[in-house]
Amino acid sequence: DQGFVGVIYQGPVPIRQLVSDVKLLRLPSDQLRDFCSPFSGRWVTPPPSADPLQVTSRFIDEALVTQGIEYLERHAQLAEQSPSSSLLQAPGDLYYVLAVLLRDQEQNDASLNAFAKAIQHQPDDFRYRNDFASLLAATGQLNQAAEQLLQSLRIKPQDIFVQRKLGFLRMAEGNPAAAIPRFRAVVDSTPQDIACWYNLANAYRRNEQLNEAMETYRHTLNLEPRMTLAANNL
Repeated sequence: DQGFVGVIYQGPVPIRQLVSDVKLLRLPSDQLRDFCSPFSGRWVTPPPSADPLQVTSRFIDEALVTQGIEYLERHAQLAEQSPSSSLLQAPGDLYYVLAVLLRDQEQNDASLNAFAKAIQHQPDDFRYRNDFASLLAATGQLNQAAEQLLQSLRIKPQDIFVQRKLGFLRMAEGNPAAAIPRFRAVVDSTPQDIACWYNLANAYRRNEQLNEAMETYRHTLNLEPRMTLAANNL
Protein backbone atom coordinates (compact mmCIF):
# COMPACT_ATOMS: atom_id res chain seq x y z
CA ASP A 1 0.00 0.00 0.00
CA GLN A 2 3.06 2.28 -0.08
CA GLY A 3 4.00 1.60 -3.68
CA PHE A 4 6.52 -1.19 -3.00
CA VAL A 5 6.72 -4.67 -4.48
CA GLY A 6 5.71 -7.03 -1.68
CA VAL A 7 5.67 -10.49 -3.26
CA ILE A 8 6.52 -11.96 -6.67
CA TYR A 9 4.63 -15.13 -7.61
CA GLN A 10 5.35 -17.65 -10.33
CA GLY A 11 2.12 -18.88 -11.87
CA PRO A 12 -1.46 -18.73 -10.54
CA VAL A 13 -2.00 -17.86 -6.87
CA PRO A 14 -4.92 -19.04 -4.67
CA ILE A 15 -7.04 -16.24 -3.17
CA ARG A 16 -6.39 -17.66 0.30
CA GLN A 17 -2.65 -17.16 -0.12
CA LEU A 18 -3.11 -13.60 -1.38
CA VAL A 19 -5.21 -12.71 1.66
CA SER A 20 -2.66 -14.31 3.99
CA ASP A 21 0.28 -12.54 2.33
CA VAL A 22 -1.38 -9.13 2.53
CA LYS A 23 -1.61 -9.56 6.30
CA LEU A 24 2.06 -10.50 6.47
CA LEU A 25 3.08 -7.27 4.72
CA ARG A 26 2.18 -5.32 7.84
CA LEU A 27 4.61 -7.22 10.03
CA PRO A 28 7.88 -5.64 11.25
CA SER A 29 10.76 -6.22 8.85
CA ASP A 30 12.54 -8.72 11.12
CA GLN A 31 9.44 -10.92 11.36
CA LEU A 32 8.63 -10.54 7.68
CA ARG A 33 12.10 -11.79 6.78
CA ASP A 34 11.41 -15.06 8.61
CA PHE A 35 8.47 -15.73 6.28
CA CYS A 36 10.63 -14.95 3.25
CA SER A 37 13.19 -17.63 4.08
CA PRO A 38 12.62 -21.33 3.38
CA PHE A 39 14.88 -22.24 6.32
CA SER A 40 14.65 -21.82 10.07
CA GLY A 41 17.50 -20.55 12.25
CA ARG A 42 18.99 -17.37 13.64
CA TRP A 43 19.97 -14.29 11.63
CA VAL A 44 23.46 -12.83 12.02
CA THR A 45 22.47 -9.24 11.20
CA PRO A 46 19.26 -7.21 11.32
CA PRO A 47 17.34 -6.83 8.05
CA PRO A 48 18.76 -4.02 5.92
CA SER A 49 16.64 -1.05 4.99
CA ALA A 50 15.92 -0.35 1.35
CA ASP A 51 18.39 2.17 -0.07
CA PRO A 52 16.98 3.95 -3.14
CA LEU A 53 20.24 5.84 -3.61
CA GLN A 54 22.13 2.60 -4.20
CA VAL A 55 19.54 1.49 -6.72
CA THR A 56 19.75 4.85 -8.46
CA SER A 57 23.52 4.54 -8.53
CA ARG A 58 23.21 1.20 -10.33
CA PHE A 59 20.97 2.83 -12.93
CA ILE A 60 23.60 5.53 -13.47
CA ASP A 61 26.40 2.95 -13.71
CA GLU A 62 24.47 1.23 -16.48
CA ALA A 63 23.98 4.55 -18.33
CA LEU A 64 20.25 4.47 -17.56
CA VAL A 65 20.19 8.01 -16.23
CA THR A 66 16.61 8.80 -17.21
CA GLN A 67 15.33 5.64 -15.56
CA GLY A 68 17.41 6.36 -12.46
CA ILE A 69 15.93 9.85 -12.18
CA GLU A 70 12.39 8.54 -12.61
CA TYR A 71 12.98 5.87 -9.97
CA LEU A 72 14.45 8.31 -7.47
CA GLU A 73 11.70 10.87 -8.05
CA ARG A 74 9.07 8.22 -7.33
CA HIS A 75 10.91 7.17 -4.17
CA ALA A 76 11.16 10.77 -2.98
CA GLN A 77 7.41 11.17 -3.42
CA LEU A 78 6.83 7.98 -1.43
CA ALA A 79 9.11 9.25 1.31
CA GLU A 80 7.00 12.40 1.59
CA GLN A 81 3.84 10.34 1.91
CA SER A 82 5.23 8.03 4.61
CA PRO A 83 8.26 9.74 6.22
CA SER A 84 8.28 7.33 9.18
CA SER A 85 8.76 4.24 7.03
CA SER A 86 11.94 2.31 7.85
CA LEU A 87 12.25 1.44 4.17
CA LEU A 88 12.91 5.00 3.10
CA GLN A 89 15.65 7.53 3.56
CA ALA A 90 14.89 11.09 4.56
CA PRO A 91 12.96 12.91 1.80
CA GLY A 92 15.43 15.80 1.90
CA ASP A 93 18.37 13.55 0.99
CA LEU A 94 16.43 11.95 -1.85
CA TYR A 95 15.35 15.29 -3.30
CA TYR A 96 18.88 16.66 -2.99
CA VAL A 97 20.41 13.80 -5.00
CA LEU A 98 17.56 14.10 -7.48
CA ALA A 99 18.28 17.83 -7.84
CA VAL A 100 21.96 17.16 -8.54
CA LEU A 101 21.14 14.52 -11.16
CA LEU A 102 18.65 16.82 -12.87
CA ARG A 103 21.16 19.68 -12.79
CA ASP A 104 23.78 17.48 -14.45
CA GLN A 105 21.24 16.65 -17.16
CA GLU A 106 20.65 20.40 -17.64
CA GLN A 107 17.02 20.08 -16.56
CA ASN A 108 17.34 23.28 -14.58
CA ASP A 109 13.69 24.00 -13.82
CA ALA A 110 13.12 20.49 -12.45
CA SER A 111 16.40 20.69 -10.54
CA LEU A 112 15.46 23.99 -8.92
CA ASN A 113 12.14 22.50 -7.86
CA ALA A 114 13.88 19.46 -6.34
CA PHE A 115 16.35 21.69 -4.46
CA ALA A 116 13.45 23.69 -3.04
CA LYS A 117 11.75 20.50 -1.84
CA ALA A 118 14.99 19.24 -0.27
CA ILE A 119 15.33 22.50 1.67
CA GLN A 120 11.69 22.37 2.68
CA HIS A 121 12.40 19.06 4.41
CA GLN A 122 15.84 19.96 5.81
CA PRO A 123 16.17 23.76 5.96
CA ASP A 124 19.44 23.75 7.91
CA ASP A 125 21.46 21.61 5.52
CA PHE A 126 24.41 23.68 4.30
CA ARG A 127 24.96 21.62 1.14
CA TYR A 128 21.41 22.08 -0.07
CA ARG A 129 21.52 25.85 0.35
CA ASN A 130 24.95 26.26 -1.22
CA ASP A 131 24.28 24.12 -4.29
CA PHE A 132 20.82 25.67 -4.73
CA ALA A 133 22.44 29.11 -4.72
CA SER A 134 24.93 28.09 -7.41
CA LEU A 135 22.17 26.89 -9.74
CA LEU A 136 20.05 29.97 -9.08
CA ALA A 137 23.01 32.18 -9.95
CA ALA A 138 23.77 30.17 -13.09
CA THR A 139 20.19 30.67 -14.26
CA GLY A 140 20.31 34.42 -13.64
CA GLN A 141 18.26 34.49 -10.45
CA LEU A 142 20.81 36.52 -8.54
CA ASN A 143 18.61 37.88 -5.78
CA GLN A 144 17.27 34.42 -4.90
CA ALA A 145 20.82 33.04 -5.02
CA ALA A 146 21.98 35.71 -2.59
CA GLU A 147 19.17 34.78 -0.19
CA GLN A 148 20.30 31.14 -0.21
CA LEU A 149 23.91 32.17 0.44
CA LEU A 150 22.79 34.31 3.38
CA GLN A 151 20.99 31.27 4.74
CA SER A 152 24.18 29.26 4.24
CA LEU A 153 26.06 31.82 6.33
CA ARG A 154 23.40 31.54 9.00
CA ILE A 155 24.28 27.84 9.21
CA LYS A 156 28.08 28.33 8.89
CA PRO A 157 28.91 31.97 9.72
CA GLN A 158 32.67 31.54 9.28
CA ASP A 159 32.62 29.94 5.84
CA ILE A 160 34.89 32.14 3.69
CA PHE A 161 33.97 30.37 0.46
CA VAL A 162 30.34 31.44 0.85
CA GLN A 163 31.49 34.96 1.75
CA ARG A 164 33.53 35.08 -1.46
CA LYS A 165 30.65 33.76 -3.58
CA LEU A 166 28.31 36.31 -2.04
CA GLY A 167 30.82 39.06 -2.83
CA PHE A 168 30.95 38.06 -6.50
CA LEU A 169 27.18 37.80 -6.57
CA ARG A 170 26.74 41.32 -5.20
CA MET A 171 29.17 42.60 -7.81
CA ALA A 172 27.19 40.85 -10.54
CA GLU A 173 24.06 42.54 -9.19
CA GLY A 174 25.79 45.90 -9.54
CA ASN A 175 25.94 46.40 -5.79
CA PRO A 176 29.63 46.88 -4.90
CA ALA A 177 28.76 48.45 -1.54
CA ALA A 178 27.25 45.10 -0.47
CA ALA A 179 30.21 43.18 -1.91
CA ILE A 180 32.84 45.10 0.09
CA PRO A 181 32.08 43.60 3.54
CA ARG A 182 32.00 40.11 2.00
CA PHE A 183 35.43 40.43 0.38
CA ARG A 184 36.66 42.16 3.52
CA ALA A 185 35.60 39.18 5.64
CA VAL A 186 37.61 36.86 3.38
CA VAL A 187 40.85 38.86 3.49
CA ASP A 188 40.51 39.33 7.24
CA SER A 189 40.36 35.57 7.58
CA THR A 190 42.95 34.73 4.88
CA PRO A 191 45.21 37.78 4.50
CA GLN A 192 47.35 36.12 1.81
CA ASP A 193 44.40 35.71 -0.57
CA ILE A 194 45.74 37.88 -3.39
CA ALA A 195 42.75 37.38 -5.69
CA CYS A 196 40.33 38.50 -3.01
CA TRP A 197 42.38 41.62 -2.24
CA TYR A 198 42.19 42.44 -5.94
CA ASN A 199 38.42 41.91 -5.99
CA LEU A 200 38.05 44.03 -2.87
CA ALA A 201 39.95 46.83 -4.62
CA ASN A 202 37.65 46.50 -7.63
CA ALA A 203 34.61 46.74 -5.36
CA TYR A 204 36.01 49.92 -3.75
CA ARG A 205 36.68 51.41 -7.19
CA ARG A 206 33.20 50.62 -8.51
CA ASN A 207 31.73 52.07 -5.33
CA GLU A 208 33.75 55.26 -5.98
CA GLN A 209 35.82 54.84 -2.81
CA LEU A 210 38.91 55.71 -4.77
CA ASN A 211 41.37 56.23 -1.90
CA GLU A 212 40.47 52.83 -0.45
CA ALA A 213 40.70 51.30 -3.92
CA MET A 214 44.21 52.69 -4.54
CA GLU A 215 45.40 51.56 -1.12
CA THR A 216 44.03 48.07 -1.71
CA TYR A 217 45.53 47.80 -5.20
CA ARG A 218 48.91 48.78 -3.71
CA HIS A 219 48.54 46.16 -1.01
CA THR A 220 47.70 43.57 -3.67
CA LEU A 221 50.86 44.49 -5.58
CA ASN A 222 52.91 44.24 -2.41
CA LEU A 223 51.69 40.68 -2.07
CA GLU A 224 52.19 39.92 -5.77
CA PRO A 225 54.24 42.51 -7.72
CA ARG A 226 53.64 40.69 -11.02
CA MET A 227 49.86 41.08 -10.90
CA THR A 228 49.47 43.30 -13.94
CA LEU A 229 45.69 43.64 -13.62
CA ALA A 230 46.08 45.30 -10.22
CA ALA A 231 48.83 47.55 -11.56
CA ASN A 232 46.74 48.52 -14.57
CA ASN A 233 43.69 49.35 -12.47
CA LEU A 234 45.79 51.32 -10.02
